[in-house]
Amino acid sequence: MAARKTTAAKKKATGTDLSVKEVRILVQSLSNCLSTCQEHARKADAPCEDCDAARRLKKKLEKRLAA
Repeated sequence: MAARKTTAAKKKATGTDLSVKEVRILVQSLSNCLSTCQEHARKADAPCEDCDAARRLKKKLEKRLAA
């Protein structure tokens, strides 16, 4: 059963219609999240999968805003 969840999580998102304002809110929220990471507060160069994913998503959303 766990394998199914993992496989489903790796599937490509189907997409969601968001307004420009909503995308800006998400970018700001990701910026706030990245600046308050507890893992990086303990050790600045500590690996953090959540931060890595947040950076990738933030970059993708910023590209969408720039388009």
